Amino acid sequence: MRKIKFRAWDKIAEELVEIKTLDFERQKGATCAVDYSGINGDLKSEWELEQFTGLVDKNGKEIYENDIVQIEYNREWGANYDPVTLGFIDYDYSISTTLWGTVRIWNSQGVVITKIFTDEPEQFDDEHPIPKRMNLSKDCYVIGNIHANPELLEGDKNE
Repeated sequence: MRKIKFRAWDKIAEELVEIKTLDFERQKGATCAVDYSGINGDLKSEWELEQFTGLVDKNGKEIYENDIVQIEYNREWGANYDPVTLGFIDYDYSISTTLWGTVRIWNSQGVVITKIFTDEPEQFDDEHPIPKRMNLSKDCYVIGNIHANPELLEGDKNE
């Protein structure tokens, strides 16, 4: 079973804080959080809550919602086999590139990467487009988050 834990982006101090406790109000859900220093943050106006996904990247770093991840993307289409030996020959089309995207938790699909972009768009075409979303695995690297490192998303053309 995965750990249930949260962090928050402090909109005033412009930093991430680790959450110790969440306060809930009936019919409103979580409204306030307390960090490990005992500081309270209002979740409507001061802090943006981010949930731990239960995954760690290749370096052992925990992956949270709104993290920006880098993955090596390798995909092949149309395997060709020798008709006599049935041995593999090659693929009709293959892509090998680096992708970046934002981590989200979706109730219907689990942990996904969205807003995916690459610095090699020429490898993709209409039949083989840049994915709009992908399920996240631990075969990635956390390189930042959307709050502290918005410049990492400057290449994002899939908003």
